[in-house]
Amino acid sequence: LSVPKVTRLTKEIDASASTITVTATTGFEAGGRIYLGSEIVLISGKIDDERLAVSQRGYGGSTAQTHLPGGLRRLR
Repeated sequence: LSVPKVTRLTKEIDASASTITVTATTGFEAGGRIYLGSEIVLISGKIDDERLAVSQRGYGGSTAQTHLPGGLRRLR
């Protein structure tokens, strides 16, 4: 079994955010997905050690929404 990577949001994002700030971007790659509650976000790549560029919010039929900093976020 592959264990999903986990990180935390460090800044609030609204439903139209094109950048996500997290504790660490280690293990993220272009085309990867991050799960924010029930929303799936498609990542286009890393900007730096703490920011990810978003290529699509509300991926796979999920709904883009506002997310507060703190909670654990799963990556695949």
